[in-house]
Amino acid sequence: MEKESESKKDFTNIEDPLMLSDKEKELLIKGVQSFGELYQVLEQIGVLVDSDNTFESGELKDIIEKAKKEEIDTDLVPRVGGLKEKVEELMRKENGGAENLEK
Repeated sequence: MEKESESKKDFTNIEDPLMLSDKEKELLIKGVQSFGELYQVLEQIGVLVDSDNTFESGELKDIIEKAKKEEIDTDLVPRVGGLKEKVEELMRKENGGAENLEK
């Protein structure tokens, strides 16, 4: 029963995103398997904060979409919460496992 609940994740029911620690946010981001799930998590988390900036979920989604369309380099995706690494992983997955994301 426990394994079943682990495989079926519900990212839409985070009770109080303001109470999530940075580590908990990172674990949520690392656990997603698709961009749809990532966007759900970002929406629920609300904001990610690094040492210099505060990123709202809508802003993060825009940055990710631009990176997916190759309008910007993935280096511009914030590293906070493991986001950049997750975006690159999901992009490789969508591109059939291509190792190099750049042209």
